[in-house]
Amino acid sequence: MLELQSTLRRLAFFAYVGMVPAIPLGILWGKPGMGLGLFISLLWLAYIRATTDVHIWKILGLKKVLKAEQNVLYHLVEEHCRRLKLHPPKLALMPSRSLALGAYGFADRDMVLFISTAALEKFSREELSASVAWALTHIWHKQVPCETWLGGFLLGLGRKDTTTAWSVLKRALVLPLGFVPMQVLSCRKQKASVTDKAARLSDLPWELDQALRKMWISLQKEPLNIPLGVAHLFAVTPPARDPLSRVLFQTGRLAPN
Repeated sequence: MLELQSTLRRLAFFAYVGMVPAIPLGILWGKPGMGLGLFISLLWLAYIRATTDVHIWKILGLKKVLKAEQNVLYHLVEEHCRRLKLHPPKLALMPSRSLALGAYGFADRDMVLFISTAALEKFSREELSASVAWALTHIWHKQVPCETWLGGFLLGLGRKDTTTAWSVLKRALVLPLGFVPMQVLSCRKQKASVTDKAARLSDLPWELDQALRKMWISLQKEPLNIPLGVAHLFAVTPPARDPLSRVLFQTGRLAPN
């Protein structure tokens, strides 16, 4: 059922991407214009699929985690993956003073679980275990591929959140195109079920609650300098700096109750 829901979300997104150029070009030039629009859409989707992983890795400044350096983290990931019957994701370290972690990837064997240096330093072993369980449960729920497609789409609309007059005008014209994909692909409404399952998986519900609260507080004090296209990939979504982004996409953020 989870796989079916994820597939249907992605198909709806592909259909939307196909209609955006196909309908106006079809109105102008009939069937040839519609065919051209669909071809442009296929190229755009292929570009998103081929480049998003690399773009996210560079934007977040991720570095590969070696098992010899973080043996405890590897052990926790392997244990939780064994219980979930999940292929272990690649582990990456994000240089940051904020407490944060998240995941992205288009397929089960291409998943990347990233965690900030501050989280590794400041979380207790129990909080780290509960946080990792949350990220892996999110992957198990088949939500990450949808959110990765959404990230690639939003990054394609613009990677820099600046506040100059020209940038705000340009984003006012472009960002509304991302509203439908945000509603179709975003899985924020399912985060409660992910949190419940992660608490059962780690058997550390109190520590999970504390870890999520600490991440939320940390991100308010030390906001991450990241574009809108990757913010939703985090367990606790960083606050948006761009006013227009807040108006369009601020609802549905995960925050402690």
